[in-house]
Amino acid sequence: MKLKTMTAAMDRTNRPAIYSTVLPLLVLVIGIPASFFLSTLIQDSVENIARLRFEREAKDANSIIEGRLRSYNDVLYALRAVFASEEPVDRLRFHRFVESLDLKNRYPGFDALNYAAYVPARDKRRFEELVRRDTSLDARGYPQFAIKPPGERPEYYVIVYLEPMAGYEFSFGLDIAKSLPAADPEKVAATLRSQRDSGKLIASGQPLRIKSQKKSVSTESVFLAMRLAVYRNGMPTDTIEQRRAAYLGSVGSGFNVESLMRAALNEEMLRYMRIRLYDTGSAIDSLDSDSSEGKRLLFDSEQLARGSDAQSARDGSS
Repeated sequence: MKLKTMTAAMDRTNRPAIYSTVLPLLVLVIGIPASFFLSTLIQDSVENIARLRFEREAKDANSIIEGRLRSYNDVLYALRAVFASEEPVDRLRFHRFVESLDLKNRYPGFDALNYAAYVPARDKRRFEELVRRDTSLDARGYPQFAIKPPGERPEYYVIVYLEPMAGYEFSFGLDIAKSLPAADPEKVAATLRSQRDSGKLIASGQPLRIKSQKKSVSTESVFLAMRLAVYRNGMPTDTIEQRRAAYLGSVGSGFNVESLMRAALNEEMLRYMRIRLYDTGSAIDSLDSDSSEGKRLLFDSEQLARGSDAQSARDGSS
């Protein structure tokens, strides 16, 4: 009886020692995998949240840019409707219409709107004389007007109405089928013929790098041009042949890519996103890949960030 009592006493004495050894080991064995699992779970959760936020913001940015471009397209359709009206469109009417659009505040990406007349070679001299004597907007007319670049060609696509004119005088009289600022004028000419035959809104096929003199310092900007065919009012346009016969010219716009993107994107979005816009070629090119490799970079949001930093530095030093 005494032996049993001593054994029970020894068991009670050893039990706390066993617990003090086993429990920490048990906690360690269970705790390490549990901590690792929780850490992985939290990391995955944070990454998923960040990924979903990025996807949402990227989708929003894409929608904003598409919406802005769509509204710019609508302006060209409205301008074409002006030419399709019963009343003839002279320089003064064109000026008043564009002025009513308030481009600077409502469409900050637009730098200019224009109308390019289609001029067959046989009508070249008469066309130039008519423009020189046009006093509807300027009483002095335009006595020095001539189609440029000079040279005899079968046909011309001449910018004859242009708003605003100040800062873009170099475009007045320009045959856009031989557009000097374009990297490949022949591709521009092919695109012009394509939009004439299709009647659809189309890009010029080449981004333009133009040095604007609107500011005191000459700056080079990347522009994209959109054009929409204008047909003679009342003539059928159901077939390609009919559209060619009714073709008068095209309305067009040049928009500054950086100005468009600056208006579309907010600073908060640009803090954690980098957006690049590439030229993937003209509408008449057949593209086998959507990859940006080998394509022309038109815009990089980092240039906006650099511009903001430079402006902040100037503000701080002033």
